[in-house]
Amino acid sequence: MPQTATAASADEEASSSRVDDLIQRGRSQGHLSLSDLRTAFERAGLQPAEARSILRELSEAGVRLADEETTDPKPAPRGKAKPAAKSPAAKATAAKAAEGTAKKTRAKKADEAAPAAGTAAKAETTGGSDPEIAEDAFRNHPEMLLTQSDISVFVANWNDKAENLKAIATRLNIGLDSLVFVDDNPAERARVRQSLPMVAVPELPKDVAHYVRCLADAGYFEAVAFTREDRHRTEQYAANAERESLFKLSASLDDFLKSLQMSVAYGPFTAPDLGRVTQLFNKTNQFNTTTKRYSAEEIAHFAAAEETLTLQFRLLDKYGDNGLVSAMILRPDSDHAGIFEIDNWVMSCRVFGRELEFEAMNIAVEYARRRGSAAIRAAYIPTSKNGVIKELYSSLGFTALNDRLVRDGDTCWFLDLAKYVVRSTHISQLAEAR
Repeated sequence: MPQTATAASADEEASSSRVDDLIQRGRSQGHLSLSDLRTAFERAGLQPAEARSILRELSEAGVRLADEETTDPKPAPRGKAKPAAKSPAAKATAAKAAEGTAKKTRAKKADEAAPAAGTAAKAETTGGSDPEIAEDAFRNHPEMLLTQSDISVFVANWNDKAENLKAIATRLNIGLDSLVFVDDNPAERARVRQSLPMVAVPELPKDVAHYVRCLADAGYFEAVAFTREDRHRTEQYAANAERESLFKLSASLDDFLKSLQMSVAYGPFTAPDLGRVTQLFNKTNQFNTTTKRYSAEEIAHFAAAEETLTLQFRLLDKYGDNGLVSAMILRPDSDHAGIFEIDNWVMSCRVFGRELEFEAMNIAVEYARRRGSAAIRAAYIPTSKNGVIKELYSSLGFTALNDRLVRDGDTCWFLDLAKYVVRSTHISQLAEAR
């Protein structure tokens, strides 16, 4: 045998022996250093699939993997069979997997701290791990404060994290500029900053103990008010995932909407919901007809003004309460008696495509008629984000008033209530909210 081949074979045997020694040490001590594992795996030239297999076996045997060996390791559980080690390569990937799980755990704890302080936060996992290993941390780690049900979108894989963030935003139906990416790897942070500049990427301190303070000080999750919808946001996103699954199984859109068994609770703005109404007008960008923003005091003034017509809408279905998802402010036209003008109308993107805009207009028309109104006037002021509702008023039966253009791109619309045809929807009306 050539001398070079002999030397290489000897190196491989020594590397494999090193991996075996680490495995045995980990099983006897109950913990292993990830850095030691990485080095051993690289020297042994192990493949990712082999590394995953070995790490899974170590996890099942109760071996704890950490960035550094602790002085007070937790012993491996007794009474468990210790499966034989497979090819040493499965650990390399598994080491990265455990590393990714640690990142997610820290991100989740930071997200958990925000709601406790009176703010709303969503938790998402973005990758760098095998699903089984990442999920195991939530199920079995004795110090894990969160459960998987606390996570709005759980993604654990080896895909590019920037692509995972795009998928998460799509799943939640929110903009990428609403996401905060937390990762302890500087290279991953730089990659996301370069690929997705609209995503917030905080620069984390070296000490893990300061992560939560870093996020809190950045103010990412600060809010003017903490509403009932904020408190149940995670459950609402989980319910939306069920709706998505139902949609994929439905033969048609009509079948999907029928099977949701939707209903709407509606009525004028109520005192307990003024915070949420204010939040809707100030945070909604896509379904926002004029993009007017209002202070809490202005919303309270509209609610109290007898001449103003205010409406709020809460959409429910068989999966639960979507929350207060739409609001409308109609004011008397100062130039023409008997005409209401929609000052602004907003709707959460979470309920797009559910026909709520049609049922909301049915309700608004009925309220306007009760007030003695003969018509409703409205404006659409385009922005870079609300193009999705460019044809909204046309679809609701309004007629364009080209002579009432305020500026290029803006359109004004008119609805004769005597000619309004009630839109048929899959949403039933509940008793008015009080």
